[in-house]
Amino acid sequence: MASIRRSVQRIALALGLALLASCTTINTPTVAQIVPDPPLFMVAHPLRFTPTNSASRIQVPAGFVTDLASIPPQLWWWQAPHGKTMAPAIVHDYLYWQQTCSKDEADAVFYVLLRELGMGHFEAKAIYIGVRTSEADESWEKNKHARGGGEVRFFTRQYADFLLEQDVKPGRSLQTIQREAAIRGGALTPLSADAEVKAACQASVREFERLGGA
Repeated sequence: MASIRRSVQRIALALGLALLASCTTINTPTVAQIVPDPPLFMVAHPLRFTPTNSASRIQVPAGFVTDLASIPPQLWWWQAPHGKTMAPAIVHDYLYWQQTCSKDEADAVFYVLLRELGMGHFEAKAIYIGVRTSEADESWEKNKHARGGGEVRFFTRQYADFLLEQDVKPGRSLQTIQREAAIRGGALTPLSADAEVKAACQASVREFERLGGA
């Protein structure tokens, strides 16, 4: 009887793990505006995305700087990046900066997240098309050169907390913050290629194709 009970428990555990792996999960995004104009934001708490049918996940660390600009400005009247599309925009910006995944994979992740957070195919496809433009290609290349040139878009948890406690300064710029981070030891070098992030991107591509995004 005990052996049967253990077998049942193992089966239940396996089914539970399979169910967890089959569902897309992403936690609530939290950001703080750190530059007023043009607006720039910093991720205040880690943002974690696990694609459908994958044990791998993408984690955007606290202290990552984003402009939430994945949504093309001409579509902001329709879907502003600070609305329900905030989480997809942050993950997309992170993948565009880190570049462990290809641009095609990053764009597929973006579409999948839009769909998984309740957006219909037509709306998600329209926004997806907006990141398949020559301007988006230029953004990808600019990020590549900026990273190669040593630009910092990641800050330590300690420096991130310091920024969150600061008063609003109208003249603050990203360059000012980056210089201050260098002085305070708050700058982090670009993250290296991450096999788990790559696996999560590849899983998202499969989901992208299943959802009819291709």
